[in-house]
Amino acid sequence: MEIQVKGLSWVVKKSPEILADELVREEMTSKPDLQHLVLPGGKSVLPLYNAIEQQITSFPKAIFYLTDERMVPIDNPNSNEGQIKNNFPGLYKNWIGFQEANFEEKIQQMQTTDYTCIIGVGLDGHFASLFPNDVDFLENNYIHTFSLPQENYARKSLGFPFFMGAQKIILWLLGKEKGSIAQYFKQENRTIPIIRLWQSAQAQNKQLAIYCDEDFYTSFYAEYHATV
Repeated sequence: MEIQVKGLSWVVKKSPEILADELVREEMTSKPDLQHLVLPGGKSVLPLYNAIEQQITSFPKAIFYLTDERMVPIDNPNSNEGQIKNNFPGLYKNWIGFQEANFEEKIQQMQTTDYTCIIGVGLDGHFASLFPNDVDFLENNYIHTFSLPQENYARKSLGFPFFMGAQKIILWLLGKEKGSIAQYFKQENRTIPIIRLWQSAQAQNKQLAIYCDEDFYTSFYAEYHATV
């Protein structure tokens, strides 16, 4: 079975570990001059962090950033940067985090270079910390701040225009449950951040490259082609 959605290209592997190795090989080790790579946070991306850690010497010029961060102390369990610092020391040596004093200045400087963004997508269609219920997620800012009602901390995210400036955008998607986001692609609802990103990328003649496991692909296919 083949999913044919305009503006999406697919890399599908059986397991997250094989998928991560493929992404690192295709997008990092094959590009020795790679300098700026933006990574998502969370648990599902750990196989990718591990693959990067194991091959970090193969792309010595690379500097890594997060798509977004929970603005808590780095030793807080909710800190994505803290997770990287504690578990992936090689990756962390090449890290620039949101809490650095000149972070926004460095992000602005990146706009003049080629950079790649790898993002995850939530069940509600959000990516980074750009959410459907945030009426300002399209603001023309390098850094976007937002707070979810159920959280007692703010989030900082790279802004929508920053993602659109990337030379390449890669979606990292795992698991059967996440396949439900196919409904947003089917409905083409522009209030959903990932759909706005997908449609904006098409307007710029860019493809979104999806790296996913077989469980996600099968689920997405079933949802997208459902007739009821």
